Amino acid sequence: MSKKKRKFKTGSNLLIYLLTGVVLLSIFATTALLGQRQTLNSSASSEKVFAPRPQAVSFTACELTGASWVVPGGTDSIGLGEPATLQVKGAGDCDGETVVFNVQQDQGIFGTRAVKINPDPAVFKGGVAIGQWVAEDNGGMIGGLSGAPVYFFTASVSGGDSIISADPKLQVK
Repeated sequence: MSKKKRKFKTGSNLLIYLLTGVVLLSIFATTALLGQRQTLNSSASSEKVFAPRPQAVSFTACELTGASWVVPGGTDSIGLGEPATLQVKGAGDCDGETVVFNVQQDQGIFGTRAVKINPDPAVFKGGVAIGQWVAEDNGGMIGGLSGAPVYFFTASVSGGDSIISADPKLQVK
């Protein structure tokens, strides 16, 4: 006895063959699922057991929309040892989320330098998170020859969004 190989003379015959296989698989899967539900319903007790239906989850992530320094007097500079406020605004489900701050000294073409002490994390309330950083001597760029150091910060929400503070950068005199 010889085995006959199917030959597809046209693309449409191949398509019909493939679609038939997909339909048969769909029927098999539906039958298997119905059989599983029947098994759940025919337990030994008189109670019917149903598998839970999937629930739609509504989730709006916290999106960071703005970050800036807030300095008394509305300037962009403070003295060494003075406090500066870091303000982060968020949209979505931010209230209660924790923000972590990372302050960096901008050294121009030489990159950045981390500060010695970063602000404590802050918690969003009313769509805003507020932190505080005390200006420190981080050493100016090229031994202080380039002028007063300037700083920016990055704010991050755990497992989510992050944002860099907007200009102007904070200048420490």
